[in-house]
Amino acid sequence: MFSVSNSFISSLKRNALGGLLLAAMSFPLAAAPETTVLTPDQDWMPTTDLSLPRQMKIGALENGIRYVVMPSRYSQKTVSLRFELQTASNQTWLVANEADLNSRSLKEALVELRDKVLVNDKVPAAPQSKLTVILVGDIQVRDAIDQIDIVFGGAKIGNSIPGRLFAEKPSPSLEQPEDAETSAQPVAANIYLKTRLTDDQEDSKMRRKELTASQLADDVLMARLEKQLLEANIGLVAVEMEESWSRQQLVSTITVALSNEEELDSAKTIVAKVLEGAKNGNVTADEFATQVQLRHDLFKRHLKVSPSQQADGIAQAIRFNRVYVQPSDELRLFEFHIAHMTESDVSESMIVNWSKGTEMLSHVTGQ
Repeated sequence: MFSVSNSFISSLKRNALGGLLLAAMSFPLAAAPETTVLTPDQDWMPTTDLSLPRQMKIGALENGIRYVVMPSRYSQKTVSLRFELQTASNQTWLVANEADLNSRSLKEALVELRDKVLVNDKVPAAPQSKLTVILVGDIQVRDAIDQIDIVFGGAKIGNSIPGRLFAEKPSPSLEQPEDAETSAQPVAANIYLKTRLTDDQEDSKMRRKELTASQLADDVLMARLEKQLLEANIGLVAVEMEESWSRQQLVSTITVALSNEEELDSAKTIVAKVLEGAKNGNVTADEFATQVQLRHDLFKRHLKVSPSQQADGIAQAIRFNRVYVQPSDELRLFEFHIAHMTESDVSESMIVNWSKGTEMLSHVTGQ
């Protein structure tokens, strides 16, 4: 695996000397708006050296509700709709709706989404909260914007948000990613590793490189956890990572799911030892190359996404105040960054991520 993985890294570095550099640097400096008359309130996406997809249109209605319209020819007469509310403290409420335009109109689908959103006949909101309607699918841009204005433009905006909304789980999409795995093995206990990082930097190509190194550091840490637990014959169900916002901090949570609660103490000892090692980094060339190849393969599997997956991706980008980049461009950026990265960069990120403010919690399911 060592020689195969490192030859893969070498090929990326060679490509950087040719077309890859040109491709990665060919991103327009900023997304071209639909017209030249967007006000600052309407042109609300971050403006950096990353750009939005050319076919994506953004704007804002007179009542302050923002919108994103993204045409997609993935499936005829299919449209995915999202409404995202984000507070000043980064609490998020996401409502999803899927529509087959063979059986109903776009306006009817938008009305259904609006009715799911309204609380006491008003769109819930609070000072400095952000309200966004997202539309992805087989649509005409101008018509879609008009329909959003018709349905949401006259909506009354509230001045409070019921706390119960944030306790609700997001409305599920109709499908899961192709590589989503569901385990029939029951989970008896979980161990949670949490680290908090202040993420107030503007999105940019350089920031994406830092995030790539950070993600690879987490990938290496998860691989180490899995290896050590399996070698100790611990009943391991899964090791997974999730990012979320807490106030102005980005929280990374690694969940270690166990099948036997009686092994919880032994597993916690192993996890603590692996976490202590992470504070020194020491990512090897083999670990770096292996995780790069795995993440590269993941990007390639996700090059073609459905409207539902794309709508969720746009919602996530808005949530993290990042520029939405299409999967093909994400892959190009990843390849460019990897061509200018080594295991030392990943080691440094691991030390920064997991040396301070790290928590280890555990929970036995059913209790």
